[in-house]
Amino acid sequence: AHPSLVSFSRGQRHDNDGSARVFRPVELARFDGVSSKEIYISFCGKVYDVTGRPDLYGKGPKPGPYHILAGHECSRSLSTMSLDPLDVGRDDLEDIGFLTTKLQKVMTEAEVRR
Repeated sequence: AHPSLVSFSRGQRHDNDGSARVFRPVELARFDGVSSKEIYISFCGKVYDVTGRPDLYGKGPKPGPYHILAGHECSRSLSTMSLDPLDVGRDDLEDIGFLTTKLQKVMTEAEVRR
């Protein structure tokens, strides 16, 4: 079983045994609920297991409203409130750094997974 929250710093994830795993974007993309049962999203350097919320992030027969974020870095999307496919998965945040910093301070881990 995967933990609900997996630390991720430009790809570093800590498993239950404390060992680190590095995700490249193509690896994270596998955790989209289709290629794998698990659904992960990355936000500001952390990967969250949102498998428990297929109603929000699932791509199934009735896709959730945030299904496009599944298996992707979503800092830009969440910071700018954009679900544009051109924003999903981008990790260039320099031009919106003030927004991601603000969100990191006010957004709890539980809110990301809801």
